Parts: sequence; structure tokens; C-alpha cells
Amino acid sequence: MDGSQTSGAPAPRDLPDAPTPRLIRRLATAVVVFRRQVIGLSLLVVTLLSLGLLDWKVTGDARIFFGENNPELQALERLEATYAKLNAVVFVIAPENGDIFSEDGLPAVLELTRRGWLLPHAVRVDSLSEYRVIEGDEDSIAVRPLFEPDESLTPARRRRRMYRPPRRHR
Repeated sequence: MDGSQTSGAPAPRDLPDAPTPRLIRRLATAVVVFRRQVIGLSLLVVTLLSLGLLDWKVTGDARIFFGENNPELQALERLEATYAKLNAVVFVIAPENGDIFSEDGLPAVLELTRRGWLLPHAVRVDSLSEYRVIEGDEDSIAVRPLFEPDESLTPARRRRRMYRPPRRHR
């Protein structure tokens, strides 16, 4: 490679023509001289472009991306007609030891529940940690969480609390 060539950069004569200072000065002068026309034209363009906003709407429905004849969309609509429309995300936790009430299982549920509330547009999170226990004793009713995040129960006590049969009053 000889000293006259650079490392792949185009020669100055190969660059596109940049606006000259004279052209920029002429354009600026025209804008100042015809300022009312420029303002009017700008307002007209903005108004015409804004007319399209009348039909603009934001939707979370992914169906807008599929045509009416799309086989997957038709299958989804048949499924929803048979059962029900459900817009939900389901996370399933299956601990290796098979016990969700273990020392590792319940903290994972608590963390996943906390993060579930942070999802965009989340309005409800169903979880063991969100489950409420209702207990009645004669005239009083107590509603409490099934598990408190900082509660230190053994897995066996957590399991018993979850599957405790209701008390019958005489």
C-alpha cells in the first residue's frame, strides 16, 4: 500500500455534495422574508398529519397483526369460543425435591409473586403468597395471609397450614 491511499476512506471528491454556506444563507433568508407563508404552511402540514390521529388507538390485542384467514388466529378463536378468553401469564414452579413448602420453594414463590406485580399491565397476581386464610371463631372473623414473607415456619408446618381442614363450630 503506497502512502497516497488511506485505509478505505473515500477520496474527498467521492463524498456527496454538502450544502454550501451560501445555500444555507439563502434558505434562512427565504424563511425570514416569507415567514408568514412558512408558518402557515407548517401549520397546514401539522394539521393534515394530525387528522390521522383521529383514528389512532393503542391496543394490547395481538390479533391486529394477523389476517382474518390466519389458521392460528382461527384456532385461537375456536378455542376461546369453546372455553373462555384468558389474558394471563402462568408461571409453574416445580422444585427438584417436589416440595414447594421447602426452604427453597416458598422464597422462590414469594420472589416470583413480587416480580409478577411489576409486569406491565398486571392487575392481579394469584399465588400461594397472595392467598388469604379466613378463620372464624364464634362471632369473630380473621383474615390473614397464608404465609408472611418473613415468617420462619418449617416446611411441615407450612404444609399443615395450607391443608388444614376447616374447623366446625357446635
